[in-house]
Amino acid sequence: MPTIADSLAIYWGLDDLLTDVSTAQGEFQGVHATVKASVQHTKEKADKFMRKMDENILYYMATVLDPRIKTSLIDAHISSANASVITSQVRTFLTTKSPLKTATRQEPRQPIGMPDTLWKTLRRIQPGRTSCVSDIKKHLDSPPVGWSHSCAPDGADD
Repeated sequence: MPTIADSLAIYWGLDDLLTDVSTAQGEFQGVHATVKASVQHTKEKADKFMRKMDENILYYMATVLDPRIKTSLIDAHISSANASVITSQVRTFLTTKSPLKTATRQEPRQPIGMPDTLWKTLRRIQPGRTSCVSDIKKHLDSPPVGWSHSCAPDGADD
């Protein structure tokens, strides 16, 4: 079943198909003029809905939050300037809705048997308490997760 995270890919795929048919490109080179005109009319209607989708960050956010996609679909389908703006808006929205919470953590103790000099060195070179990174930043700055049907426990296509 499609989810909201699939919306961008579905709409953009439909837009590409309608463009190819209405302009008689690729496998649609021999399409009759009446079909092209009809599809052009359909494309104009679809564009109206796609503009509404562009006005709502929810579709982009859902796509970016999908660990298999993240920003790769946006980066591949629209100009890099527009993709940067959208990604920045999503990052800002998510960061303001889920601000970084400073976790109180206990100071680590020196492991039994570790020499004092090694312990002091490790404490000096390891990141301190101020190196907290939000889950949102980790998610957006990491590559998409690979996924296939073989990852499903039962291997079923659905």
